[in-house]
Amino acid sequence: MAWFGRLRDERDEQSAGQPDSVAVDEAALLDGYSRTIIGLVAKVGPAVVQVGVTKAVMGRTSMGVMPRLAEGAGSGVIFAPDGYILTNSHVVDGARSITITLADGTDIAGTVVGEDAETDIAVVRITPPSGKVLPLATPAVRWSVRTARSSASTSRCCNRPKDSPSPSPSTPSTGSRPS
Repeated sequence: MAWFGRLRDERDEQSAGQPDSVAVDEAALLDGYSRTIIGLVAKVGPAVVQVGVTKAVMGRTSMGVMPRLAEGAGSGVIFAPDGYILTNSHVVDGARSITITLADGTDIAGTVVGEDAETDIAVVRITPPSGKVLPLATPAVRWSVRTARSSASTSRCCNRPKDSPSPSPSTPSTGSRPS
């Protein structure tokens, strides 16, 4: 079985001559790192969503190049209780349909509110079913999202219609930076 491009036997042979103290130090570092990741996933995990898309693409067939529908997916995070999700522009760009899958498996149709290809950021909105409370990212994550949204590049994303051209770099931003 491959492990980061090397077979397990090759990896074991390479590490056979190293002192045990190196392995112990690495284990201690990985353990601390693992605890950090596990804590982060526990806090943010319920707010992470799958962003499923259907796009029209051109594909080769036995009859030549023809249009067809292709499906793809990315991820996003719910950052507002009214259904706003931060995702990547390349995921939703040109999508004919968007389906958001919540951590509990619920599928909800989504619409692009804004996107900025230059920064690869997009905002999608869903309307949760009546009575369903959406899980949100923790305050630290929401602060990061708010900071990103208030920067000049992402403010362009969220303050212009989806089909309008990106402003030039010399165009003043309509967003404000946090102080």
